[in-house]
Amino acid sequence: MTGLFLAILAIAGLGAAAIGAVLLARTRAFVRRAATAQGRYAGAEWEGSAADPNVTPRHTAYPLVEFQTADGQTIRFEARTGTPWAGQKSGRPVEVIYDPQDPQHAVVSSFVELWLPALIFLTVGLSLIAAALAIVTVLAVVLLRS
Repeated sequence: MTGLFLAILAIAGLGAAAIGAVLLARTRAFVRRAATAQGRYAGAEWEGSAADPNVTPRHTAYPLVEFQTADGQTIRFEARTGTPWAGQKSGRPVEVIYDPQDPQHAVVSSFVELWLPALIFLTVGLSLIAAALAIVTVLAVVLLRS
């Protein structure tokens, strides 16, 4: 039973770490080829979570961002991360990075938008692997002492 648990823990850790590594590589590649533009927050899209009728729904605003590409094309996109107060950002300037070959592929140039998803997966994956190794080490010490 312990072996199965350790295997599941290690496989889950390897899987999460692999996803994190892929996300990190994709983000790095995107940042290398991306162009930068000054944009502005142009409103927000509101989404609510009302799955349970007994719970007060939470509303999250996903900022709408507008910018112009180097060739003058106006692009509008929804930011990846939302907050309840994102609607208050309307009109504020924001730095945008985008793929010059596909300007619709754009993100707000921030740590949270670019790097946090990859780092979360990497941290969870490496933590699960470390936990599995720690358990194996403790079990080995206990077996050697008995």
